[in-house]
Amino acid sequence: MKPEDSALTSFVALGGAMTTTTAVNAFRIPLDHESDTSGLAALVTEGKLDASAVIGVTGKVEGNWPGEQTRIAADTAVRRYLTGAGATAESVARIPMIFSSGGVGIMTPHIVVYARVPWNGVIDSQPRLVVGSGRTQPLDARWLGSSRMVSECANAVRSAMEDGDMTRDEARFVIAKSPSPSEEQLDEADVSPAIRRALLPLVSGATALGIGVALGEFELPDESRIGVDQSLWTGR
Repeated sequence: MKPEDSALTSFVALGGAMTTTTAVNAFRIPLDHESDTSGLAALVTEGKLDASAVIGVTGKVEGNWPGEQTRIAADTAVRRYLTGAGATAESVARIPMIFSSGGVGIMTPHIVVYARVPWNGVIDSQPRLVVGSGRTQPLDARWLGSSRMVSECANAVRSAMEDGDMTRDEARFVIAKSPSPSEEQLDEADVSPAIRRALLPLVSGATALGIGVALGEFELPDESRIGVDQSLWTGR
């Protein structure tokens, strides 16, 4: 599997005691359509957001049909805009962007842009938003839904905590995006029909369990429990 197809991004945000001289701003931007960057452009033009300070993007788009590409379109549009607005292509490629679809009639399509900025105010022990991000190494399709995938996801979450200078007890909320391999990639890796039929719960389960392992909520579980044992779960 190619890295761009198979890399799992783990995105961590928490409220903890900020002891550094930086702060995190979060901008919620409504979308007229999945490729809309006008709101993002307005923030940059008005001097409220520096494109090079963006460290993560989450969002909700409307696509809800088989094979829809709205999440890809949103990701591509935001990356293209940031690159043209002053951020380097290399730094933009590293930004974790996690979108979910199916927002028709439920919530307004939007993105939330997270930016790390200098902090000139008082530094005290009050909880503040801190953000860190991490990414697994490229995942072999044969690892999907396995203990190996749980371990790789746990390592990505640990990297995210290190990036955000936080402890696992301070972590409050983890967003993770797991890979969705094509049939061709599954064929290449000779993934069995049984695994293919249960791929969604296995991959989602392995991702969630990796978060729980990294945060010390439980030890690495036996592979037979992944995506099956509902007593294993993380609240973060």
